[in-house]
Amino acid sequence: MVAVLFWVGLSWVAVIMFNFVPPDAITGKDMSYMLISTVILGLWMWRVWHGGPMAVGYMQKLLSGLGVFAPGGVLLLVVFLQNGFEVRGILEDWPASPYSRSESREVFEDWPALQFRLAVRTLPLIVYGVVSFTLSRMLRRPIVRAWISARADAGRPDAGA
Repeated sequence: MVAVLFWVGLSWVAVIMFNFVPPDAITGKDMSYMLISTVILGLWMWRVWHGGPMAVGYMQKLLSGLGVFAPGGVLLLVVFLQNGFEVRGILEDWPASPYSRSESREVFEDWPALQFRLAVRTLPLIVYGVVSFTLSRMLRRPIVRAWISARADAGRPDAGA
């Protein structure tokens, strides 16, 4: 559970840092959004730590979604780039289309170098997706469900009787 909370917290710090890269552009409205969303995430993580079954279930769904969509989006981008945006070929049949196959092929003549740059730039997002998906699978284990029910039973007033 500590790994899950650490991963979500680390992801949140990365999101906050990349959303506010130019510090001179931060407004009071941006700061209020950041603080409110951080408080909401903190309360959610607190509830996960205390064994809330609904909070853990939503955390599992969030991590599962991130685990599928992060690498999936990256791989879809790579497929489009590898095909030289052949989707533009569909647009060639339209009247007054600005796209042509020759233009899309000229951009990707140096495909091996582009492949290397894509691999280096997309690998962190793929690793992020794999780790998120693995943590979501870990939240489905029977030991986690037993931990959740034990934490929930410990919090009931009649648990000591």
